[in-house]
Amino acid sequence: MVNAAPVPCICPPIASCLTLAAKVDGREIITIEGIADGDNLHPMQQAFIDHDTLQCGYCTPGQIMTATACAREGHATSRKDIREYMSGNNRGATATKRR
Repeated sequence: MVNAAPVPCICPPIASCLTLAAKVDGREIITIEGIADGDNLHPMQQAFIDHDTLQCGYCTPGQIMTATACAREGHATSRKDIREYMSGNNRGATATKRR
C-alpha cells in the first residue's frame, strides 16, 4: 500500500526475527526506539535500568517491549500472570538468575 495510513497495532508483541515484513505491510510497527519520548526513556525502559535487569542486546529490547505490552494490556495483575505473559522471551544468553 502506497501512502496508506498505518493500521494501529492492537496486538501482542511478535518476534521480529520470525516475522516476514510482508505480513505486517500497512501496519504500525513500534520498536524499542519508538517507545521513548525523545530523550526521555519510556518508564519501562527506565525501570529495567533502575533495577539492573539489562540483558544482551537481543534479549533486552524483547523483554522491555513484552513487559510494556503486558502492563498496557492489563496482564500485570499478579506475578503468575506476568510470568506467564513474559514466558516466551528467551533468556538463555543472560547470566541473571531465574526466579
